[in-house]
Amino acid sequence: MGNDFTLCVSLINLESWMNKRSFGRTLLFSVLGISIASHAWAKKNEAVHESFRLEAPTHDGIEYSAEEFKEMLSKAKENSKRRVANVDSIDEATALSEQFRNIRNSVIGGSVVRGGQRTTVRGAESAEDVQKLLTDLEGNFKNLTDPDAKLLAAQLLMMKPYRGIIARANQIFETGSGKARLAHATAVTMLRAAAVGVEVYLPTEQWRAAFDYSVHPFYAKENANCQSKWSSQCDIKDGQTFQAWIRKEVIPSLDLLEKTLRGMKFDRPVYFDNQIFFGKANFTSNKDRFLRLGEAERLVMLSSVQAALSSALAMQAYSLDGFFKSFDQVATVYGFEATFSASKATSEGRFGAIRKFPKLFALKKDEENAKKYLEVSYKYLKSSLNNAFFAWKSLDGRENDTNLQQNLIDPRLVAPFSRVIGTGFQNAFGIVGMTEDGRETGAGDVMSAVVNGEKVTVNLKKFFDDPPNSLQDFMPTAFKGGEEFLTKNVDGKAVKYRNYFKGRPAEWNYAVYGKYFSGVNNAADVERTARVLSQSWGGFILGGPMAAVMF
Repeated sequence: MGNDFTLCVSLINLESWMNKRSFGRTLLFSVLGISIASHAWAKKNEAVHESFRLEAPTHDGIEYSAEEFKEMLSKAKENSKRRVANVDSIDEATALSEQFRNIRNSVIGGSVVRGGQRTTVRGAESAEDVQKLLTDLEGNFKNLTDPDAKLLAAQLLMMKPYRGIIARANQIFETGSGKARLAHATAVTMLRAAAVGVEVYLPTEQWRAAFDYSVHPFYAKENANCQSKWSSQCDIKDGQTFQAWIRKEVIPSLDLLEKTLRGMKFDRPVYFDNQIFFGKANFTSNKDRFLRLGEAERLVMLSSVQAALSSALAMQAYSLDGFFKSFDQVATVYGFEATFSASKATSEGRFGAIRKFPKLFALKKDEENAKKYLEVSYKYLKSSLNNAFFAWKSLDGRENDTNLQQNLIDPRLVAPFSRVIGTGFQNAFGIVGMTEDGRETGAGDVMSAVVNGEKVTVNLKKFFDDPPNSLQDFMPTAFKGGEEFLTKNVDGKAVKYRNYFKGRPAEWNYAVYGKYFSGVNNAADVERTARVLSQSWGGFILGGPMAAVMF
């Protein structure tokens, strides 16, 4: 229900450390505030809601010492050697614990044991059923002892913050003047596509209930009371309320899943039943129905959740005040909600629209705990990288191990990219300020995969220790001028063509860039840094976000 199993997302995260994929956007786009945010909350002279003040983070993060790092690496390799049964010989009774089957059948319907008595339940068929299921899971979570059941429960509880999320956040997308704003139109289009997708491709009562759970309102607006304390009945209507929702509701759910995964060891394989996604479908093969998870899969999932926590915590340190207004402002540059004008659709026009909101992406200097969130975020970032590395090491070189070829992550899929993955981790460790044996180095080198010997020195740790006053400081400060159209003589005639270089970024704040990228003193240095990061395996975790201020 909801996601096609968090592990699928986790696989993307593992690949992200290996090559040029999405982790950069997950990390620094979130750090740079490319997330949902909107209008200013506080009116002039109005007291700031206590829920918006940054309380000290309750998450300490987890760090491996050099010895712990070596021990984890050794265990990752050892666990991959364990022999397990063939999936085709696995049936429900031997693959799944009774606790797992109880939770699964509470979702899709079937036989469950409650209070020592076996009974039949119809499953979750409405938004209210989903809420009751999640409430019961939360209350009984401490009593779960079987790894497969605890993992399933923690993943299902990730749905809890999303109850009525569309209704709670509808003020972000209100059109006000009646115009079909781009943000509003995009949101409605995506929801309509999701609704059709559920009915066509996943026509079960449970998927419809999960969709309704996120869409249906569950409280009347006039009854919402958020003046003294944040609750799940608080509207999400701007940047501050969005961040409060992340901090008060989403992060605790992520924290539960992270602690659950961290506290487990899949020394023996754990199975997941895909039937929970497809109702009572009769699978052709048990290989399609039962997903076998080993220690590598656990580490990949843990890495993904820790990366999400790192991004969510770092986001709290910077203001998101005005993002939706800036989003619509940028949209007008391209002609949405106005007469289309290609002449205005330049980097200069886009960044100019964002700069109309000076509070957007500003460090919360008045919040004494803002930097503490960055400190904890960095710990989770390092742990995420470490655990992805352990997962890869448990698979590397084992493509011929038939015992592992039935696991969800087949080593044969990893083997062809071993060189690229290894280089990617080397560069990723350099960016984060670590070595591959777990030692901290501060700054680290990232080597280009295109130009031999070309490198950049990155000090990402300094970003977390000594953050910039505003993330807008990374934006260009000057742009290339010139005529909108140029002329070329063709066959004796003057032919006009557009000057595509007009309005491109030309200058940046080199003092800010120099704090985090050694040797950056001019425009050529900024462009070289962006180029090397985008052309290096693993360097795209910074090269991607830098591209956002290049074009």
